[in-house]
Amino acid sequence: MKSRFTTTINQLTIVVMLCCIASPTLAERSNFLDLQLATEDYAPMNYFERGVFKGISIDLLNLIWQREGITNEPEIVLYPWARAYFELKNEPNFVLFAVARIPSRETLFEWACPIVDTHYILLAKKSSKIKINSIDDLENYTIGTVRSDVSEQALLSILNEPFNILSNTSMRPNLELMDKGRVHMIAYDKLGANQMLSNAGRNPEDFESVYTVADSQTCFAFNKQVDPDIITRFRQHLQAIVEDGQYQEILSRYYGPKQLLN
Repeated sequence: MKSRFTTTINQLTIVVMLCCIASPTLAERSNFLDLQLATEDYAPMNYFERGVFKGISIDLLNLIWQREGITNEPEIVLYPWARAYFELKNEPNFVLFAVARIPSRETLFEWACPIVDTHYILLAKKSSKIKINSIDDLENYTIGTVRSDVSEQALLSILNEPFNILSNTSMRPNLELMDKGRVHMIAYDKLGANQMLSNAGRNPEDFESVYTVADSQTCFAFNKQVDPDIITRFRQHLQAIVEDGQYQEILSRYYGPKQLLN
């Protein structure tokens, strides 16, 4: 014969089990904390300034964390692009941002979009008076790129002989080579170009866009082995941020009329 105490314990056990089924568990939420988050120095989308991560991607990520009910800030590492991209392809819980969503990458990763729509261009000094009328004209100039960046990949796909691409781990060496006349143009995101130039000690007014290499959307990219439920919730939070107007507020903080090159 069962005692009243045993019956009460069994009833409590059933109640606890039902609660666990009805609502997300702490363990389920903690899966977000298991993600390995990485970014690169690519202002204004994501960058590291005075010991703090900043940028459009960072602001979006912080809001996603809040909506998930996580009180501590996301742990993020800053990697050179080539290493970050390698880790994205090989580490099961890896998330990289911001990544251009282009056809050649579509099936390699899972995506949460948008961060921003991007236009990858070639920048030249106005004083150089470079005019590009066709793809063939590009072969007459040396172009500085960031290794494994989408701008570099796009150039490699359209140039017959990519001997004139000078690849570096960041944009700063390319600007230094441009000052010496060894690089004629650099490939970069149009929206972020002014801030990048200013951060590197250059006057954006001295530069102009001379060619559009590619258009794409930049997103959060997940390794294919990340738990699908995590990706689904991440996408839902991001979509809610876009729909409730917070997304536009973030863009307005970073992009203004003076951000755009002619």
